Amino acid sequence: MTQRKIKNTKNTRKSHTLIKGFDCVKLGYAWSGNSINQVIYRCSGLITNNGNQIAAYYLSNKIIRVVKRNLNTNEIAHHDISGEYDINDAHNSISIGVDRRGYCHLAYGCHATKLKYRRGLIEGGIFDWTDEMSMTGLHENHVTYPTFIGPFDGTSLIFLYRDGFHNCGSARIKKYDELKKEWNDSDDAILSGVNQKPFSCNAYWNNPVIDNVGVLHLTFVWRYATANKSLVHNVNICYAKSLDGGLTWRKASGEVYKLPITPDAAEVIQEITAGNNLINQCSMATDCNNDPHVVFYANDEKGVPQYQYLRMVEGKWVLKIISKRSKKFNIFGRGSLHLPISRPEIVIDKNNYKFVIYRDDVKKTRMKLSKIFNDEILAHEVLVRSDIGSSEPVVDKSRWREENVLSLLVQKTKQPNQDINVKDAHSQIRIMDFKII
Repeated sequence: MTQRKIKNTKNTRKSHTLIKGFDCVKLGYAWSGNSINQVIYRCSGLITNNGNQIAAYYLSNKIIRVVKRNLNTNEIAHHDISGEYDINDAHNSISIGVDRRGYCHLAYGCHATKLKYRRGLIEGGIFDWTDEMSMTGLHENHVTYPTFIGPFDGTSLIFLYRDGFHNCGSARIKKYDELKKEWNDSDDAILSGVNQKPFSCNAYWNNPVIDNVGVLHLTFVWRYATANKSLVHNVNICYAKSLDGGLTWRKASGEVYKLPITPDAAEVIQEITAGNNLINQCSMATDCNNDPHVVFYANDEKGVPQYQYLRMVEGKWVLKIISKRSKKFNIFGRGSLHLPISRPEIVIDKNNYKFVIYRDDVKKTRMKLSKIFNDEILAHEVLVRSDIGSSEPVVDKSRWREENVLSLLVQKTKQPNQDINVKDAHSQIRIMDFKII
């Protein structure tokens, strides 16, 4: 597949250490009163399939816009899906999936509410959609964090989501049958914090990843609801993998879990106690050896939240702090929060160089990139030099896998605490492409 060449940075940007090529496609103005279009857990908000890049975002509380970009010509087409959308809650973000036959799937507008889902009617098309519909009708009344995973080679499209609430929830999976055009439920929840003692809880997963041999990797934290409901108590980073597309799950050693996985049974790969500002819903990737790598932030020994990198080395997990922040803050309060830094994203190239993408408060509100090899931090670079407000990285993982091009959906957004007093606002939304060295 021939792709449109990314412009050399000499013509578009000042010379940079990590950025070899750069391109930017403006899509127009979109809703930006909160970060609903720019939360990291969209998974995916931008996806490449068969030479085309698909994006979806809220134009207003009446319109979801689906965009199709031809990567050979840069030609843009779009289609608006009219409806009534609650855009005053950043959790109601849009997730895009594409099945093995090329049909698009959208899940959106879910925060402990009934699943909202549509499927494209034409292979590779964005102009014709089903009406809003259920998938199977089971466990779909309290849905949050809709996540499409894959497909990858022999595995079908997977749908991962939370069934329940922030303090009492389970993670469930549905799998798509392209021939029958229907979804099927797994028999058991994967993760569950329901009816745990002394407090019920919920698991929050980092963006899942499928490795080069089709193994599905999942890392997650547990959030407990305590007497002080304003404090966010995320604890421990845990791990599970599936060799059969989510039907059965194992520890890193290969030991099979009994489902659902509970806090007591989960394999802890990094112990982090309550009160350490461990953020939920970050990211992970796998390398050329199919080993998992996790990025997140939590307090250092001085109580300062730092970006941290966790990787498996010869069967053992090794932790590295990769930032040098000096300012303290606390994750305090329910719902979406106005935080000074974003959750981090990670991609790994074919030479096992790791690239961590994040918005920090050192270079104002800019998107940054850090390059890592093994435990050595090779370089830090400002990636998006314009002010992006409260946005988080939304990365096209499929394009990175296919072409080693870092493609991001970028928009300057606001994010008031708990989405209180969200004001009407719109800003330019763009796709930015970077060739990284």
